[in-house]
Amino acid sequence: MSNHNFLTIKLMRLPKLSTLALSLGLIFAGQVAQAQTSDPGTGGPGSDAGNDARGSCKSTTICFTKRWIFVGNANLGGSRLEQNIYFKKLSELVNNAKTWGYNGIAIGSKGFGALLAETPDNDHRYYQENLEALVKLAEEKGVDLIPVGASPDLPLIRNNSKQGVDLIEAVPVKPQTFVVNGQEARLKEPATPLLNDGDFAISDAGWAVMPGNVNGPVTLIIDKVDRDPSNLNNPKSAKFITTTGGSGTGYARLIRSFWGLDKHTAYRVSFWVKTSNFNTKDPTKVNHLYFQAFSLNSDPKGNPLYVNASSPAGWGTDANGEWNGEANVINGTQGWTQYNLDINTLNAKDIAIQFRVSNAPAADGALWLDDVQIREVGLPHPVRRDTLPFTVTSPNGSTKYTEHVDYKVAPEKLVIIPTGAIKNGQELLVTSFQSAKQFMSAYTTPASACSPAYFKEQGDIYDKISKLFKNSSDFFIYHDEWRVMNWDPACNTGTAGAYLARTTRTLLDTFHSIKPMNMYIWNDMYDPKHNAKKEYFAVNGDLTDVLNKENGLTPDPTFTIMNWIEENQVDSLKNFSEHGFKQMIALDYGDDKNLTKTRKWLASLSAADTQGVKKVEGFMYTTWIDIKDGDDYGRLQDVAKLIQDNYKPYWPTQKVPLSQ
Repeated sequence: MSNHNFLTIKLMRLPKLSTLALSLGLIFAGQVAQAQTSDPGTGGPGSDAGNDARGSCKSTTICFTKRWIFVGNANLGGSRLEQNIYFKKLSELVNNAKTWGYNGIAIGSKGFGALLAETPDNDHRYYQENLEALVKLAEEKGVDLIPVGASPDLPLIRNNSKQGVDLIEAVPVKPQTFVVNGQEARLKEPATPLLNDGDFAISDAGWAVMPGNVNGPVTLIIDKVDRDPSNLNNPKSAKFITTTGGSGTGYARLIRSFWGLDKHTAYRVSFWVKTSNFNTKDPTKVNHLYFQAFSLNSDPKGNPLYVNASSPAGWGTDANGEWNGEANVINGTQGWTQYNLDINTLNAKDIAIQFRVSNAPAADGALWLDDVQIREVGLPHPVRRDTLPFTVTSPNGSTKYTEHVDYKVAPEKLVIIPTGAIKNGQELLVTSFQSAKQFMSAYTTPASACSPAYFKEQGDIYDKISKLFKNSSDFFIYHDEWRVMNWDPACNTGTAGAYLARTTRTLLDTFHSIKPMNMYIWNDMYDPKHNAKKEYFAVNGDLTDVLNKENGLTPDPTFTIMNWIEENQVDSLKNFSEHGFKQMIALDYGDDKNLTKTRKWLASLSAADTQGVKKVEGFMYTTWIDIKDGDDYGRLQDVAKLIQDNYKPYWPTQKVPLSQ
């Protein structure tokens, strides 16, 4: 082996974080009621009966008749009733919600996919029993429980085994030349590699260094440390360091850009990593190396093509072309270890890859990076269904070969059938579709909504949810940061906005045919001020026209936008109002003790009110901190009191005062 140059990353400690002062239980026990309301309404979807039961406001345009609490991930299956920490915490919220001024709790539980399990495993054994007990308690307390579900990944839970169809989103791979060698055909290797300085032997060459928010220099220098000390033909290496005088915030980045590539090209990225004491200030926790890939088509900052939320360093493929059993895990101290992951250029000709490290290891911690390679890969994790074209032809396309007669499809190769027409040494042109799994997540990759099976699965789950939450007239559709969509040619909807509008409209119609309820949905994917952009992650096409009338998603008295935008709040509120949609606002978002974020939202709402915004019917206290992990629900009373004291026209007057 030849001598290798490598990248060393050294970073400073983060400042000590403050601890939360009170537990959720102490706050529940110690705070005095600030507000009370009448029972939630029982009117049907789109009716005003619920608003009458919940009181009326001085304001005719904004009235918080719905005051909800959001609990995003209630893992209710592992143990029974009070032995389950999620059940216990949720019960405390239900028992106290009305006293604190709230009348609803939106509860998500992994999309409620466990309701489809015919034989619940240990993690789901008490799932149904615990939910039934919560529903009963909420009915007794007069609190509305709003189920949160219908996420776009949900149809993948059982459909693949039940229907025999892989509904996962899959992206096209450009036509590739394969060469037959004996009983198999594999991709013809390109004459030159895409990356020729991944060993850092040419100093920094085409690599760029970005310090992020680090206060202090970040430099790439030549050093004499290598992955293979047995061969010293090339003593150069790269060392990436930050000074100990840094702020401890932000990231250090190593970036490489590529120009003029082919669209829809599948690449496998591999790299070697070594670490030493690469820990955070907490010695029990390791720091992370992040891998990301970006399109440089329109945004100079880059639009993400690969950002795996399940694994910062990506998820690799084994020697047989199958997914590894676990993610690319990098330990705090380890010897040289090779990792890989698969990307696709999608609609981009110009891309960049990035290795990123947060500034959080121990003072003497380091990470070395070496031998980065990028090569085109054939048939990576191919997805087969009738709507996805898969062809094998002669190079000029004149002869088309038949699956199961001439060849069989396997990961990264074609298996040649001896009795078929394909001969040894022959070149073939192969078109295929690559699984989008791992591009954005290992576990929540969306299903394609181009098949009736998508809506059948969503409907089956909704049917079970609506029967369990029998007293609720509300359902929350979880369309949030939908990062892969609109790749199946069968949809034939044109823009991504048209795809999203059609999918949402069909989903609403499906649910209403089973049980009519009021429907709520996050704003971001429908909001040009938020995520409805011309280019958004691995979405195929323009989202900005999602609310165009011709796409079919028009205002409906049973449909409400839950607006969680943190910037451009006034413009966002005005946009949905001008289109005729009802709205609620998502407050708090991990706020500080001064309720800075909440005050900003309320000020934006007040400003929007003066500019003609109408039909804002409530707010939802929203936090993404797991309910079992601390006291992030401790600001509930403070938020309610802030609104009551400073935005009285928006707070309903009670028809029947309740005792303290």
